[in-house]
Amino acid sequence: DFDRSKLTCQAMAEKMADKVGQAGWGALAKNQEMQGNLEQTGGDAVAAVKNTEARNGNNGVSWVGGSKAGGNGQTPIRVTADVVRAGYNLLHNRSVDDGASISSN
Repeated sequence: DFDRSKLTCQAMAEKMADKVGQAGWGALAKNQEMQGNLEQTGGDAVAAVKNTEARNGNNGVSWVGGSKAGGNGQTPIRVTADVVRAGYNLLHNRSVDDGASISSN
């Protein structure tokens, strides 16, 4: 079981490195899920793989501002809009996820 889990982790990492575009988000979500599961299970790769496969990446990915996005019940990932907003906010010394208007003062 450990060998299977190890190969699954390696395969996921390789697939993530090869994928670009929409399909890559699912792989990224699964990879982040696997990392979290490995920490929660104290390094038990078999349990981590089972938990990851059960959730299938539905917990989203860590996104701008540190919140999760793209998963079930979460805000969608809008790459351009989210990154532009974050950059704009940083230029104005605000938090990256601030949605308020800039005052004219």
